[in-house]
Order: sequence, then C-alpha cells, then structure tokens
Amino acid sequence: MDSIIRARDLSFAYTDELVLQNITLEVLPGEFLSVIGPNGSGKTTLLKLLYGYLSPSKGNVSLGDTPIKKITRRDLARRIAVVSQMPRFHFELTAFEFVLMGRSPHMGLLAFEGKEDFEAASEAMTLTDVADFKERNIFSLSGGELQRVLIARALAQAPQVMLLDEPTSYLDIKHQVNICQLLKKMNKDKAITIVSVFHDINLASYFSDRVMVMKEGRIHGVGPPEEVITKETLDFVYDCPVFVDENPQTGRPRVTLMGE
Repeated sequence: MDSIIRARDLSFAYTDELVLQNITLEVLPGEFLSVIGPNGSGKTTLLKLLYGYLSPSKGNVSLGDTPIKKITRRDLARRIAVVSQMPRFHFELTAFEFVLMGRSPHMGLLAFEGKEDFEAASEAMTLTDVADFKERNIFSLSGGELQRVLIARALAQAPQVMLLDEPTSYLDIKHQVNICQLLKKMNKDKAITIVSVFHDINLASYFSDRVMVMKEGRIHGVGPPEEVITKETLDFVYDCPVFVDENPQTGRPRVTLMGE
C-alpha cells in the first residue's frame, strides 16, 4: 500500500542545534499512528514539519507522491487538518461559528458559507457530540468540551489526514478516553488517517495501529504496540523504570511506573 505521508531523511534546527535528526517515516492511508516520547524529543516539531508549518533543514515531506512544498496552503488544508495544543482565541465566537471556520479551505476567496458548509459543520458537531454547544461562546467551554469542538472544526474540513498534538492533555480520565474513542471512530467510519502525539503511553497502546517512539530528535522504534512498547525501550527512552505487562482485557501492552 502506498503511503499517504512520507518523510525522508528529515532534520530540523531552530538555531544551531538539531531538534530532529534523519527522520524517515511512512504513514499509511487509514492508519492510526501515535507518537510518544519524553518532553523535548521533537514530537511537536515533527508534526509541524508534516503539515508544512516548518520547512526542514534537510530532507523532505510528501503528501502522496507530491512534496508538500509544491502544494498550496489551501489545497493542503483540504487534505490535512491540524488540532494543536489548546490554541489561543482572539475573538469571541460561538462554537458553531468556530467549527464553520473549518470550511474555509473549500470556499472561494470572497465567498460566503453555503448550504453544504453549514451542513458539514452541523454534521461534524453532531459526530463529536457538541451540537448542544452551538450557541455557546467558545470562552465558556470546559477543557473537554473545547477539545471536542477543536476536533469538530478539523472534521468539518473533510480531511484525509488529521494531525493532533497531545489532544488529551489537561483532561480528566473520562474525557481522555472519550476523545480517543472519538478519534478511533473517525479513523474507522470516515477512513481518516490519524497521526497523534500522546503523553499517555497506555492510551497510545490501546488505540493505535502503530506507535512511534522518539528520543532526542530520533526514532527509537516504530511498529505495532506490542513490538514497540516494551520495558527495554521505555526504560531507555524515558530514563525511568517501568513495568510492562499485558492488559487482560485488550491484550495490548500496559505500562506501570515502578518505584525506586
């Protein structure tokens, strides 16, 4: 199967020191790929390179067979939706107005929203279970509510790929699971390729088709959870002793912190 995103020999530096070094990665259509690793390992930078927000110091990123540097921003936004860590809002909008903004890549430069755009935004809010928030000001939403609205806006773009940067951060356990279940549903029902950075290794293990482990700007493993989420790998990458066994319900790797 041909990859939908391909990174080749990717390196990047904000100053003189490389943040990413020789990253090569292929993401397959319809897969759920999670990226894990300690703080400062380059996970967010990698996402920014994958959707063209940053340009690599070396190497290249392609969407299908086309380098993303040759794709216009509008065309790229029609194919890739991005959910960043809690963004800052500068204007007061209702949740529906905010989700409707996801339709902008599909509209002409001076065009107004049409019936298709309103229907797409409404459907996205229904699928993400935020339809009851349509008239609510985005500043009034809780963390879990806002995260679902952010995903609704991304879904309204009708993308092939969704890139998410720690979508469960700052959420309680219930909302973490709800968000991951929502992403998995979109992945399966809408055939949207998901690439998500996760802080919680157990969530990545449970919901992912493949997991990529990063440390200090390099890949230290990529593959099915049971092949990558091992005690040896995690002890080395996180520099912290862990216990890894099998979740009795799912059969996926389960990680528990160990004391000194």
